[in-house]
Amino acid sequence: MRRFICLKEATCCKSIRGKLTQKDKSAMEELMRASFPLVQLVPVDRVSFPIFSWEKEALESAAKEKGIDALFRPLRGIYDTPTGKTVLVSYFIDSDECPFLLENLCMAYDRRPLVCRMFPFNSGPKSSEKVEYASFCPGCKEIQTINLPAMHEFFGENLTNAIQNDLVVEKVNRLIIGLMRDGHVKPALNYPPQQVLRMMLKSEKMDLFDFVREKGIMTEAQISEFIDEANDTGLGRGMLKGLLGKEK
Repeated sequence: MRRFICLKEATCCKSIRGKLTQKDKSAMEELMRASFPLVQLVPVDRVSFPIFSWEKEALESAAKEKGIDALFRPLRGIYDTPTGKTVLVSYFIDSDECPFLLENLCMAYDRRPLVCRMFPFNSGPKSSEKVEYASFCPGCKEIQTINLPAMHEFFGENLTNAIQNDLVVEKVNRLIIGLMRDGHVKPALNYPPQQVLRMMLKSEKMDLFDFVREKGIMTEAQISEFIDEANDTGLGRGMLKGLLGKEK
């Protein structure tokens, strides 16, 4: 089996908003309901790809350097009742086509977020069995099987990045749970979800790391360490090695 090679047709970049099947859309909407008090601020059909704050900063820097007009908007957050602020956890690029795409090439390739580096996967494998991927990608046409060893052989680092993304999501979730457990964030748990959404849309927005910085919960060194660990794909490689070991 040959290795995955991007054919530079930019199928994944030319239509980045709401690119979901009805099945995936229903699953996403169910996840939105289940993840409360982490609330999605925009409808599924309006969302492009989700990015974390440090990835947004990297892309904003690239956009400024290259004169690219890229509009970033809040995607998910928590409403903190004592302050009346929305603590933002993730963002998205508000565009139908990726603004960093030029002649089918990425103008921010060295700073692209995990969601791009893990393509054509939407998430990492939960076991060594069936592995889901975006079959519309022209570079995936030769895949004959979807088990984990074959996916690893074909996709290599893309699969590692998908696992890394799952680990980062878990890491961010653990931070949020810790903030709630220790009383630093008090979400509006006793309000109807639609009412919470309306309050959030009208509220002042603050990034998660600005929030923990302002509250003195994390130092600059701790924030930097958190981000460095999130960017360290060695974690994803370790988990992938464990999953592949179960095949033997």
